[in-house]
Amino acid sequence: MSRDDHTDGNPIGSFLRSRRERIDPASAGVVDSTRRRVKGLRREELALLAGVSPSYYSRIEQGRDRHPSREILQALAYTDTLVDYALHGLAPR
Repeated sequence: MSRDDHTDGNPIGSFLRSRRERIDPASAGVVDSTRRRVKGLRREELALLAGVSPSYYSRIEQGRDRHPSREILQALAYTDTLVDYALHGLAPR
């Protein structure tokens, strides 16, 4: 099993990955002219949108840090909410 595999032993990582994969990069405001090898946002893109270090976000999603602070989880949730609003045309103006 690779370190990117997600099992029930890492529920936060599994949840974050499933949400990240559902986000369309263009809807999240990510401009990218390169070929994408992943569906949805890259880890680095979501981390930057949330104001979190890309390496720290990767550690959380991969299960190498299983106890992120409340502030980090709130930043990730806020980013996810904003993307949901944008997808449905409900973004606050």
